[in-house]
Amino acid sequence: MKVVFFLTLVCQWNNVFSGSISAPNFNDPLYPLQFHLNERYGVTMNIHKAWKKGLTGKGVTICVNDPAGVDKNHDDLSSKFVVEGSFDYKTNSSDPTPDSPALYDGPLSHGNDMAGLALAKANNGKCIVGVAYDAKFSGIKHMRGSSSDPSYPKRFAHLMQYAHHINDIYLCSFGLSSSPGYVEEPIKAALKNATEKGRGGKGSIYMFAAGNAGMFNASCGLDEYVTSVYTIAISVVTGKNVLSRQDEACPCIHAVTYARDLSLGLKYPHDRMPSSALQNKCKENSGASSGANAVAAGIIALVLQANPNLGWRDVQHLIARSSCSQFSSVQWNTNKAGFKYSVNFGFGLLDADALTTNAKNWTNVGQQLECFMALPNTPRRIDGVATITEVVDLSSWPSHCGGEGKKINFLEHVVLQFSLNFTFRANIEIEIESPGGSKSVLLRSGRYFDSLQEIKNLSVKSLQFWGEIPRGRWQIRLRNVKPDPKQNGTLYNWSVKLYGTASAPMAGNTVVASQIKINQTSTASPPTTNKSATSNFEQSSSSMFTRSTSLLTSTDPCTNKNSKPCGSASTKAPSLMIAALLLVFTLFGHIV
Repeated sequence: MKVVFFLTLVCQWNNVFSGSISAPNFNDPLYPLQFHLNERYGVTMNIHKAWKKGLTGKGVTICVNDPAGVDKNHDDLSSKFVVEGSFDYKTNSSDPTPDSPALYDGPLSHGNDMAGLALAKANNGKCIVGVAYDAKFSGIKHMRGSSSDPSYPKRFAHLMQYAHHINDIYLCSFGLSSSPGYVEEPIKAALKNATEKGRGGKGSIYMFAAGNAGMFNASCGLDEYVTSVYTIAISVVTGKNVLSRQDEACPCIHAVTYARDLSLGLKYPHDRMPSSALQNKCKENSGASSGANAVAAGIIALVLQANPNLGWRDVQHLIARSSCSQFSSVQWNTNKAGFKYSVNFGFGLLDADALTTNAKNWTNVGQQLECFMALPNTPRRIDGVATITEVVDLSSWPSHCGGEGKKINFLEHVVLQFSLNFTFRANIEIEIESPGGSKSVLLRSGRYFDSLQEIKNLSVKSLQFWGEIPRGRWQIRLRNVKPDPKQNGTLYNWSVKLYGTASAPMAGNTVVASQIKINQTSTASPPTTNKSATSNFEQSSSSMFTRSTSLLTSTDPCTNKNSKPCGSASTKAPSLMIAALLLVFTLFGHIV
């Protein structure tokens, strides 16, 4: 039996950390619970400072691309809806309203969760405040039913780039199977087209959540949405400045934002992440990498308002140079170009103040160049105890990459594509070493639920070589991390593609570094309850497991192997119950 009770929290204002600025005085009842916006909790992304500069997302349209759709009539969203940028895959209409939900805060509320976090209207006395609270939004609903639909690739490709002349940012908090997840070629072409031609040729910005199956050692590097050079992948740092238990690791995460760890209860402020819900209601339990991605989309909207002329690659360069990497809770490596990188946190925590400051006078980077290197001597046998090493010498720039006139001097993305079969492929690890000696593991070993099927032309990406000079000897290694003579397989093919620019990205640019100071022992005090301030807020007390059984019904987007939402369930269940549920989710797809 569903138990409904009224709850809100009154924040303790006496925990202001040194250096914080006064918080804006919004009348939205759940704004005090938004720990990622309230600097009094001891964490900050400097969003207040961006707001004080007048940057609120005005003039920017965020397209909430979600399997469930978005209820455009919610009070936090209704005045912002852009019908021309919206589409429903199922009905071929411009109305992305979700199908009839059984629960206002159930899985079909996922799109509203994301829209609210990114851009909910401020000072309307309803629910929360979005990061870009003056931004407009459109909605794309793509819960499509049967996964065997033969028209799917072309239709979904149309959807992924729909209205790219209107939609500045595509907020995509859905993912693919982590064992592994392929994106069909028409969809890849659509992403490329929209990032090259969207926004009047500057490129639409695609934001993807990095995934929530980290407790099962799943890798976001197996999701070809996340590994595309045309997307920005976002993961989670919790209010305690540590990893979320759900965080997936891979070398293609761009950054993190503060969001809720779904494995935690609802005891402390940083365990809560309220948002907008269906039926014009509010909720307190959004979060995970979906929520982190929505917050990031809002921050990028502030960046595009600061400089509407930024190209899609300019945004990626700004993230690499403006993020905070002062966390001691994860391992960092510094590459030969001086960039710090973590496979958990990417380039670090998004800093809205540094990003918008650096964006304002940013000079666009030069033309994107690419170089394809097919590695020889394949197919070949993979021995159970041996390591396969391939060396590619780029001391002289190859003619098939344009010769010296098209030589990449500053790396951006490095992409490995490969096909193989192996007795137990979760033991296979693939590492690339640059001429400067930087190393990146593009295929991690130990991936739970990785099937015995062969991998066919999977693309994996690394950002760990950002800014390096690619000239010299590259080494690509494939090894079995658990040697066993009984194991064997075949490497059918592999190739490497380098992306970058000939001209220095910093030519004509100066940047300020992030000034965020990370408190590694940050703990917010337990909140108090105030039942008199609850007119807009209801919350189910059912357990995560009980409420999430609806995820396995025919109406739920999580059953769609090609897309499913992330981070929308309550988390009052015990750890074993959560683990069991995430196991079920993982079998159906990449939980984002």
